[in-house]
Amino acid sequence: MKRQLFFSMGFILILTGCSESEVSEGPEEVKEILIEKVDLDKDVAQSTEISSENYETDSGVVSYDMDISEGSLSGTEFSPTYKLSSSNGKNVDFHIVNTGNVDVKISINGEFEETFAPGEGDYITAPVALLAKDYKFKAVPTPNGGKISIDYRITQRD
Repeated sequence: MKRQLFFSMGFILILTGCSESEVSEGPEEVKEILIEKVDLDKDVAQSTEISSENYETDSGVVSYDMDISEGSLSGTEFSPTYKLSSSNGKNVDFHIVNTGNVDVKISINGEFEETFAPGEGDYITAPVALLAKDYKFKAVPTPNGGKISIDYRITQRD
């Protein structure tokens, strides 16, 4: 199956067997890119490389966020470290949902702290340095200790 991938406004658009006439709707900048990429015989878009970050889904759209880690945890502390560089995105996000019964404080490298009550969830963001360096993501109970339970996701994006 021939497919074409296009990046626009934070998403990878995947077109399969798309002719120039079928590219009549959408943002102007996307239409221009699509029309330029259509094969000379104007029948089918050409294949391009597909990597683990760019893959076909049922909806045909893949978010450009790069997943670093995700899962669920119950314990006294969560503190993994990952080496990141801005070549994979200018920002890193630490998403959590507090599924436990104590407040949870999260941080990235000891900064950008936010506290979430039981049942709450959101994320914090930190800029990623140009050169690769370690980033420590931490979730701890507060203020009186205890066991935390969280669902988490760490992503890098532009």
